[in-house]
Amino acid sequence: MSLILRLSNDEKVEMKASLEEFEEMYLKDDGSFHSGYIRFVLNEGKEEQSELIFTNHIVSIEEVK
Repeated sequence: MSLILRLSNDEKVEMKASLEEFEEMYLKDDGSFHSGYIRFVLNEGKEEQSELIFTNHIVSIEEVK
């Protein structure tokens, strides 16, 4: 299960998580985000890189199987 985050600049970011897991990790009980950004750790080859996505740039979240 994965999610596609659509951003305000038309970029799409794939996240390996279910919608339920995303909600548990990043959302408060009232549905707002814990912080103003989400940090992703990307494993490309042997190097780990992190990417920040500011939550106000997330336009939609789509769950794909």
